[in-house]
Amino acid sequence: MALKAAREALEEERFEEAIEILETLLDDDETEPEVLVYLGIAYVQTEQPEKAIEVLRRAEDEVEEHCVLCLFLGRALKAHGDLDEAANCLRRAVELEPSRPEAWEDLANVLYEMKEYGSTVKVLEDALKYLPENVSLRAINAISYYRLGDYTTAESEWALVIQQRPESIMALANLAYMRVIQNRHSEINDIVERIGEIDSSDYRYLLLKGEMLLHKGEIEDAIKHCLKVVESHPTNIEALTRLVIAYHRLSQFEKRDEYLQLALDNMDNHTQCWRGLSDMYDKLEMQEKKLDILIHGSKVDKGSAAPWIMLAVEYKEMNRKDESEDAWIESFELRDYIKLYCKSCDSHFKIPYNHRFHFNPVRTQVCPNCVSEVVLPEDIAVI
Repeated sequence: MALKAAREALEEERFEEAIEILETLLDDDETEPEVLVYLGIAYVQTEQPEKAIEVLRRAEDEVEEHCVLCLFLGRALKAHGDLDEAANCLRRAVELEPSRPEAWEDLANVLYEMKEYGSTVKVLEDALKYLPENVSLRAINAISYYRLGDYTTAESEWALVIQQRPESIMALANLAYMRVIQNRHSEINDIVERIGEIDSSDYRYLLLKGEMLLHKGEIEDAIKHCLKVVESHPTNIEALTRLVIAYHRLSQFEKRDEYLQLALDNMDNHTQCWRGLSDMYDKLEMQEKKLDILIHGSKVDKGSAAPWIMLAVEYKEMNRKDESEDAWIESFELRDYIKLYCKSCDSHFKIPYNHRFHFNPVRTQVCPNCVSEVVLPEDIAVI
């Protein structure tokens, strides 16, 4: 009866009550594995990871592996900061029950937190075979591809999220942003207007609207929108750097320098500050500063292939061939694939990365879509 009462308390999220019942059972020398598992779950839910790990480890010794046990042990280990062990437990959970979405999601989140974005997308590729309609898994996948600098794939994933969540401002804003990164500003107007219809006060709407206006040359209106973002989000690097660009175009250099300093003052708070700052320096035609901030990004944005790709492109434009190829190799190592662009059919495709790869001699690949020859490094995709 006591075990049944504890189970009901867990189901009704009365976790403290469940703990009291289950701890009493243990005090009475009740060593049923079910008691240990339920108690471990309750400890996880009440943010007591050390206790959860202890009882779930005991349960492991008593029973055969079970998905729920591995799942909650993985969660407890993650909360305790043992990410490698958490990943191992969660991998076992998905092996035991591959149709369980929370196991895949927890595993992907742990790998993402470890900044292993290449491993994250590999895991999610498997997860989405079982759960192709799962919005959470799609969103993590999109964010992970973004960190890998693979913007066309991230865009495709956000588009799939929007099919199921058409009113999600997060998904809509991210889809628009992926197109902005690809310099496809003309394709974001409808998306931005949709966001505005949902919530015109949302900072993401204001930021994207400001971006559109700045691109069109409507500088004063762009400034108004970006200033509204800064009012509510004073450390937003994207808004601050857009204000720098806008005031520069108006030749209001005192204002420009004011917002530039604000952006630089907040660099340490944003591991991805290099994105906004590199674009800003590019538009200010300060190429050495742009190179410096990309190097900074490659150091602080750990696990992200995106700054390395931009460094490879920058070095190539500076005729620094060896450094460009070294940066490409860094991006391949982080992605574990090479993304290529076929000019003949305007398509992208990926090939596995061989860790013995080198650029000399020049390599060629055949486009799977049109069978044209694609040459490395000239045809490595930059988006």
